[in-house]
This record gives sequence, structure tokens and C-alpha cells, in this order.
Amino acid sequence: LCEGFLHCLWAKVTDPNVPGVLRQAAAAYIASLVARAVYVPPSTAVTCLELMDHWVLKYIEDYDSSANTGSLLNVHSVFFAVCQAMFYVFIFWHKRLLFAEDGICHIQRFNFERIVSCRLNPLRFCLSTVAEMFASIASNHQVVFCYTILERNRRIFLPTAATSATASAAAASQTNQLDSFFPFDPYLLKRSSVFIKPIYKEWKDVAPRTLSVSSYEEDESEAESEVSGISIDAGTSHLSSSLNVSMCISPGFTPSPKSHFKRDFM
Repeated sequence: LCEGFLHCLWAKVTDPNVPGVLRQAAAAYIASLVARAVYVPPSTAVTCLELMDHWVLKYIEDYDSSANTGSLLNVHSVFFAVCQAMFYVFIFWHKRLLFAEDGICHIQRFNFERIVSCRLNPLRFCLSTVAEMFASIASNHQVVFCYTILERNRRIFLPTAATSATASAAAASQTNQLDSFFPFDPYLLKRSSVFIKPIYKEWKDVAPRTLSVSSYEEDESEAESEVSGISIDAGTSHLSSSLNVSMCISPGFTPSPKSHFKRDFM
């Protein structure tokens, strides 16, 4: 049933006759289901990553050279959604993939370096939490170094003189440019959550670094050290409760501090 659902979703993603908003939604469902469902086997997760990787690389081959930076989001939104889905699945599955037999070699075949460095620049349009966590994990395991790209993207969104209302609206649109959402976010109804927890994977991992000029320079020096065989800084190995919230709650849906789910309404 799960594989059939994923197959149906992927057919929607790859069908150019389906409206773009539905293709983006299908990519989000694939990412969220594969990342969160404990019953999804590693073979299915790898198959999904391979399908997305093949589609993304073919898309880059076809459209990257003619990409117009002025209209990237409008024209290539499905591409960015699939890239974000791929990064999201990798974030949740990276441990099992990396520590499997020939895990590093297998992950290198995904060619993340080509994806993040292409002119289409998918990291620019991903949710910042997803982009930064992917960069942290990929850097820690020497899969790909993309802090330079994140820093360049951050500079694109440097604030300019504007009214507070305009600035707030701009900041919100830049935070979630794809109107992204993750359908299988944590289940917040406490009484009935006992039925969901056994099949649900909670997010637990390291916190990404906060981007700044100093962190960018720090990453560059660390990259050189890693190439020389020196171990990376373990400063990102601590858990962050704020990260757990931002990774788990759909953009636009953040529980109010005053709201409490004391009972379920069936």
C-alpha cells in the first residue's frame, strides 16, 4: 500500500500535464512519508532518492544552461520542490545510508555537488531549516560543502530600507518561497496520539550552524582540514529544541503559546 501510494505520487510529480501546485504537493507528500513513517524500509527510501536524483539531474542537464535568474521560481518551482524533497529525505535517512555497506560511495553517486552548485541554485528556494540542516550533515560527512552557496544566497536577501509591514511580508515570502509544507508533521492531539506514535519517526539530530560571515570562513578552513584528514569540529553535535520545532511544524502552522491540546475532538 505504501509503495503503491508513493508510485502514484511520483507519477503526479513527473507528469507535465498535472498543474504545478499539485506536482509540488506530491513531492512534499513523498518527502514527508518517506522521512516520517517507521515502516518505510531502507530499500524504498533509496529507490525514492534514486528516482528523484535521476529526475533532478536530467532537469539540470536540460534547463540549467538557459536558466534565467529573474524568473527561476515561477518557471522551475517543481524542480525546487523535488530538490527540497530529496534533501529532506536525506536529512532523515542519512545515518542509515552512510553507515550501510558502501554507504558513502552510494551517496556520492547521487551527485549532490552537481545539484547544489548548478545555476538553478535549489538551496536558495528551499526552506532555510532544510537547507541549513542538509548543509550541516553533508559537510560533516564530507558529502558536499555548500556553506559558500548558503552564504551567497543569504546575501541576496539582505534587508533594504522599507516599511515594517513591507519588510515583514518580504521576510515571510523569502522564508518559504515555495509555500512548502510537510503533510505528516507531528501529531499534536495527545489522547489519540497513542495510535500514531508506533508508526511515526520523530526528528532527532544535530543542530545546523547559524550562518554568518565568520561561520562561512570557519567552514572554509574546516573543509581544508577535512581534506587533510583532520576531524571536523564537534560543535554541531548538540540537540536543539528550537530546531525540533522548526523541522517538525509545517511552515505557517506554529502552535500559539496560549493554546494547549487538552483533549481530542473526534
